[in-house]
Amino acid sequence: MSSVEKAFDDLTEHLSRLIAKELADAKDIIKRLTEEHAAKVGELRSLRETYRKQMADSIRREISAARAIDREASDELRREIDAIRRQLAASTREEYRTGGK
Repeated sequence: MSSVEKAFDDLTEHLSRLIAKELADAKDIIKRLTEEHAAKVGELRSLRETYRKQMADSIRREISAARAIDREASDELRREIDAIRRQLAASTREEYRTGGK
């Protein structure tokens, strides 16, 4: 083998090792980035689930508060209706007692 062929073979072997090292480095970088991406996706899913739960809790509290206000208003309305009925009944009894005078 001539010195040119030997130099060419050495250069080819050296380049092959460099390419293999660069390829291994690239694979490591891709693996690391993939793992980081998966971690970020997991974190985002967790945040989205937390946000969803917080929103659901907030909506439940708002609905509960609205129902309490509605019950309170309904109770107040019932008391007013009962008071009007009592007044009407008292007035009717008074009319019967006095003979409509």
